[in-house]
Amino acid sequence: MLLLRVRRVRWRKKIFKILLLTVVSLLSYIILILLIKSIFQGPPSLNLDYDNNSVNIFDNILESHPNFPIDHSKGGSAKYSATCARYATPFDIKHNNVYWQVQRLSQETYYLYGAYYDSRPKVGPAVRILGVREKAGLNYSTEIYCQLWFSYGQNPIIVKVDYIQYLFRDEWGSHDEEQKPYLLSCMVPPDYQGSVPDSVSLVESPCENATNNLRVINNRAKGEKEDFFVCVKCLNFKDTPEIAVRLVEWIELLKILGANKIVFYALQINPDISKVLKHYKETWNIEVVQTSLPGTLPNVPDFMYAYLSQRVEQQCFQELIDYNDCFYQNFNLYNYAVLIDIDEVIVPGGSLRTWKEMLKKVPIPKGQKPSDVQTFSARNVFFMDDKERFPDWNDDIPRYMHMLQHVHRMAYYSHISIRAKSFHSTRYALALHNHFGRTCITPEGKRWDWCEGSVIPVELGYLHHYCVKRSKEECTFGRGPNSTVDNNIWKYKDELTSATKHVLTSVGIL
Repeated sequence: MLLLRVRRVRWRKKIFKILLLTVVSLLSYIILILLIKSIFQGPPSLNLDYDNNSVNIFDNILESHPNFPIDHSKGGSAKYSATCARYATPFDIKHNNVYWQVQRLSQETYYLYGAYYDSRPKVGPAVRILGVREKAGLNYSTEIYCQLWFSYGQNPIIVKVDYIQYLFRDEWGSHDEEQKPYLLSCMVPPDYQGSVPDSVSLVESPCENATNNLRVINNRAKGEKEDFFVCVKCLNFKDTPEIAVRLVEWIELLKILGANKIVFYALQINPDISKVLKHYKETWNIEVVQTSLPGTLPNVPDFMYAYLSQRVEQQCFQELIDYNDCFYQNFNLYNYAVLIDIDEVIVPGGSLRTWKEMLKKVPIPKGQKPSDVQTFSARNVFFMDDKERFPDWNDDIPRYMHMLQHVHRMAYYSHISIRAKSFHSTRYALALHNHFGRTCITPEGKRWDWCEGSVIPVELGYLHHYCVKRSKEECTFGRGPNSTVDNNIWKYKDELTSATKHVLTSVGIL
C-alpha cells in the first residue's frame, strides 16, 4: 500500500509538471505571436473608408497641422520598434491646445510646435525642433535625445541634441517666466545624410517611449528661389473690424514693394479680417496659420487679448515661435525673410520703388557681395495718428487709406538698436528675433549670436511705423519742431488707392 501511494504521488507530480510546461509553452507561444504581430503590423492605422464625395481627411490635417505625423499613419504604414523607442502614433501623442505636442522630462516639460530639415552646408544636415520649455531659469541639467524616424527600417536613429538655442536674450530678464521659446538642433549622422527623416521625437532617455512625434518639414523650391517672404506675428483682433480696411492697404503696398508671399499667424480674428484673408488666399500668395498658446496659458477668446497685453514677455515669446516657424517653413523657397507688423512697412526712399532696388544700393563691407550680408536693417520712425486733433485730410485720397493720409512723423529716427526691422538672409539665419537675427552662420560655418549686417541709410529707406491708436509717449508729442511732413509714400498713391478700393469692393467692405 505504501509503495502504491508513493507511485501515485510521483505520477501526480509528473502530470503537474507536464501541465505546467504546457501552460508555460502556450503562454510563450502567445507572447511570441503577439510580438511578431506587433512588429509586422505596427500601430493602429488612421486609414478610413471614403466614398468619392468625401473630403480627404489627411490633406485637411496636414494643412492645419503641419507637425502631425500623418505620412506614417496614412494607409497603416507606420514604422514601429518593439525593442527600443516605440514609434509614437497619433494615438500615443499627448496633444495640447490643438497645435502643440507634449513631452515631460524629469525636470522640465516641452511643448513642441514644429520640426524642420536643414541641409545648409556646414551646419547641416540637421533637424531643428521649435518649442516652449516649461521651467523657471535657463540652466540645462538634462540630456535630451532625438529619435529620427526614416521611411525605411523599423528602428529610429538616436542622436543627442547638439545645440539648444534660447530665442530671447538672457540679459533682457524674464528668467522667472516658466514658458520660454527654444530651438533645438539634432545633427543627422553621416551614414544617413542622403535621406530626410520622416518624423522626430524628443526624449530624455534614448529608448524612451515618446509622447511626441513631429513630422519633419522639408519644403523645397521647384525652381529658383523667389526674393521676399513676410512673416506676421499672431493676429489677435476679435473685436476690431476696422483693421480689415488698413490690412488691405498694407498688403497691397507690400505687393508693390516686391513681397512674394505673406504668412499670417492667427490667434483670433473677426469676420471682416477673415473675408480679406480669404480673398488673398484665393487671388494671391498668402498663408494663414491658425495657432494657440501652449500649456496652461489662456486660450479664452475674450481674455486672451487682455492677458497678452499685460504679460508682454509672454507675448514676445509667442511671437518668436511664430517667426521662427515661418522662417523654417519658407527658408528654402525665398532669399529673404522680412518680419514686420501690420502697422509698419519698410519704404524705399527717393525715387526707389521696390525693396530689391533699395537693397542693391545699400553699402556693404569691402570684399563682400550683397548675397554675403546676413541682415539688412532699417531704422524706425513713428508716423502720427492725429487726425482727430488735426483734421487736415487730403481730399485727393480716400480717408480709409490710413498710410497715405497720415504723413506727419517724428523729425528724428530711432537708434538702430531700437525698434529696427530687418531683411534676413535665408543663407545665414539660424534663429530670428523680432528686430534682428538671433543666431547666424559665419562663413566658417560657426554659430554666431546676434547676426551681423548692414544698416540701410535713411536716404535709401526706413521703417514707417504708424501710431494706430497708440498712447505711448513717442506717439503723443503732437506737431511742432520735433515733427515733419513726409509724403514719400505718395509715389505709390494712384496704384495703391486703385488696388485697395478694388479689393475692399470685392469683399463687400466698401
